Amino acid sequence: MQETLEINAYRVAEAICKIGYSAEAAVMDIVDNSIEADANDIMITFYWDTEKGSIFRANNIVGFKIIDNGKGMDKEEILNCLTLGSKDEYRPNSLSKYGMGLKSAGFSLGNRISVCSKKNGSLSKYVLDKNKLKETGKWTVLSEDVGEADASDLASFDSGTIIEISDCKTYETPSAETVSRKLNNKAGAVYYHLIKNEKIKIYFRFNKEERMLIDPLDILFREESQDEFSAETYDCKTPVKVYEEDISFSANSNLAKMEIVIFPQARMSTYRFFSDEDRKNIQRYQVNKENKGFFIFRNGRLIRWGDSISGMVARDLLGFRAAVYLDSSHDELFNIDVSKQRITIPEEVVEILTRLSRNPIKYSEDAFACCSKLWDSLQGAEGEDFNIQNQDMYEEDPDLESGLVDIAEMSKRKSLIEEETIKEQKEIEQVFFASRNSPLVQNFFPSAGWGIFMPEFA
Repeated sequence: MQETLEINAYRVAEAICKIGYSAEAAVMDIVDNSIEADANDIMITFYWDTEKGSIFRANNIVGFKIIDNGKGMDKEEILNCLTLGSKDEYRPNSLSKYGMGLKSAGFSLGNRISVCSKKNGSLSKYVLDKNKLKETGKWTVLSEDVGEADASDLASFDSGTIIEISDCKTYETPSAETVSRKLNNKAGAVYYHLIKNEKIKIYFRFNKEERMLIDPLDILFREESQDEFSAETYDCKTPVKVYEEDISFSANSNLAKMEIVIFPQARMSTYRFFSDEDRKNIQRYQVNKENKGFFIFRNGRLIRWGDSISGMVARDLLGFRAAVYLDSSHDELFNIDVSKQRITIPEEVVEILTRLSRNPIKYSEDAFACCSKLWDSLQGAEGEDFNIQNQDMYEEDPDLESGLVDIAEMSKRKSLIEEETIKEQKEIEQVFFASRNSPLVQNFFPSAGWGIFMPEFA
């Protein structure tokens, strides 16, 4: 005998939207669906409340819209994609996994998910509204008329889909500038292989403004890397590829691939005896604690950013970056979660990675030692050295890490940081709106990403 039990749809919706998405990660989870639908042109629009007066103000995003030129969906297919745990059997090496992404990612951004799609010349539109789920207690999907704006957005495509997330005002989200900047930075790395191979183009824009293309970003900078490291001859300014092999994690999965590149110290970007081009390149590498460790890809898509792998990559090992490439055959071994951001690395895999990384870690330490020796011998002004060592704005508070917290001192530091941040944001905002084509703006928003590599990817 069996019983079929009712579920509280609203509570389920509340639960799946709280699995740990950042705003930019949620948007990229929706973009995964566009790629899965064979789209090669994807537009992401951020709608922000201009009445709040600043693009830099927190909680000013009121909506998101993702438009693609994929294969589109008919009525039944839209209803399926809005079903909790959709019925699709995903093809090999799919970016999708559980059939939960649109619902969990969408509700993490706002209360209302709208899907309008065009297939075989016909347009259909349905809405999943969390307020309606709360009212009915059931997983209720609403049909809506296709508006002129929707038809216009898809007019140039033979087929395609619009995902619109709205009712976002009550959500604790960063500013529109922060979310779009992080998305621009990270999407270029997350979808590097697809963008680089010209399989997709991803654009984003604010409100109705001109769209901006997201450029591919290789987190390992392999094309710029040397192929062999020697402490005796290292130039202290160039990345070096120190490992590249196929590796086996289990008999039940395909071979994975691992590449490791080591980088020079960040402070070498101000070394006075390097050329302007050398110093600019070192800045581009963004050698800091957010960008060290293991970058794990699944089916060519970056899913884990800068993992220390059980503390294997020490806190001060800033110049070590490893890319591990997995496919769907590794999902069970690594316990890939719903958001495709978090993984569990088994002990046997940690042991393999630790063994293979032993020499590369030593090379990374040697490279930093070379940089320190060169810096100390030919430059090394005490005050300048102090400033450069503290240029990482995301450095953890040492008191917090030791557990010895001086509340008064911490509050004082926090107030000073907030005052400096507000001042900097006002100055940046004035430049941003004064002229997007000015040298200052181009320097702050470079074409390859607005301040490459931001933290808190997971």
